[in-house]
Amino acid sequence: MDGDWLINKKRFLSKIDLIDAMKHLGKIGINNIFCEGGASLATSLLKADLIDEFISMTSGLLIGANGRSVVGNFDNLSISKLPILKLRESYKYGQDVVSIWSKS
Repeated sequence: MDGDWLINKKRFLSKIDLIDAMKHLGKIGINNIFCEGGASLATSLLKADLIDEFISMTSGLLIGANGRSVVGNFDNLSISKLPILKLRESYKYGQDVVSIWSKS
């Protein structure tokens, strides 16, 4: 795969050190990456302050308590310590809404 890199967490026995991974990617000339995953990855990236832009999609499907959270636990941080993102753009995509957030 020319220029494409994939880090597959399932291949590792322990969690990936995200800061070291980002440093390595920067050293080999990769300055922008797209991370798609669940709440665990999103929370880890937010906690490590590795997100410049956060893109979310919202649909009209109301899942309720059976759904999954976008982010996980922030270890009982006070509201003043939680990540704050600023809405930069939102647009309709079919019947969904795409929201693009960036650091405030």
